[in-house]
Amino acid sequence: NIGLLEDYNTRAPRGERVYVGDFVVALNGKTEPKDILAEIKDKEKACLDFVVEPAEGFVVELARPTGASFGLALKLKKRGSVTNACMAVALVKIDGIADTHNKDNPAEALAVGHRFV
Repeated sequence: NIGLLEDYNTRAPRGERVYVGDFVVALNGKTEPKDILAEIKDKEKACLDFVVEPAEGFVVELARPTGASFGLALKLKKRGSVTNACMAVALVKIDGIADTHNKDNPAEALAVGHRFV
């Protein structure tokens, strides 16, 4: 008998799986810890929509020939009321340098939501 999260992880792509130590940064649109806890405790909630950020990091070095595109769309990501913003991957474009890197290095693939630190 597997749990809901384990079931989700068996179906999710590698970059979207949830692991021990990952950070829950939002739940059902709530970003403050006390509000997240209240959402979890609310027995009336039929669905929990988590936003999770990975705990582990890795280094990726991409070389870009003159005029080529990295093939990444980025966005500024803010967390709760804390002034703690970073750049995050919003999209990995097909046939860009990042997509080629992902195909050649699946264990270190760049995915939507990965942060630049």
